[in-house]
Amino acid sequence: MLSFRWGFSIRYMSGGRPVYMIPEGSDCFGTCENFDQPTASFVPDIAGDYTLTLYVTDEDGECLTDRVTITAIDDPDDSPEPSDGADFSVKRVLCYPSPFADQISFGFIGSGVPDAIHVTVYDLSGKLVWQVEARGVSVTTWDGTSVRGDRLANGGYICVIRIAGGGKVHTERTMIFIRR
Repeated sequence: MLSFRWGFSIRYMSGGRPVYMIPEGSDCFGTCENFDQPTASFVPDIAGDYTLTLYVTDEDGECLTDRVTITAIDDPDDSPEPSDGADFSVKRVLCYPSPFADQISFGFIGSGVPDAIHVTVYDLSGKLVWQVEARGVSVTTWDGTSVRGDRLANGGYICVIRIAGGGKVHTERTMIFIRR
């Protein structure tokens, strides 16, 4: 049997107290739920990066860890302005909401309209579960089903997002979570 424990990652210790990898001024600890389950949640209280560590321990006491950074933004509906592609840039990749129940959107904050957004989703063993290439759009969505149309189980998935435009390619890897 596996046990799970999520925790905000520690940046460093200061005076014997941890300084967590959360935005300065955040007080999101009171909103944490299910931090002893495979899928946890919290409500970010300010925009910025929140880094969490997942500790998975087996019955023999062996522990593996993984980290995920969740970026909270003020307005996920910020759409890039149309452009000719010459000034295309990606400041931040967006995957929202995560965790999700029905649908997750993939997009970016930056300038210009990309030539293509390519999203590939893998389960935690590295098996491909879904992919899409959307052309001429700034956002694409996924409903949490496999390439065969099967509804996927709750839990974490590895997501690779590649956004191409103006002769540039921006690639980012992140974790997303299904929670129905």
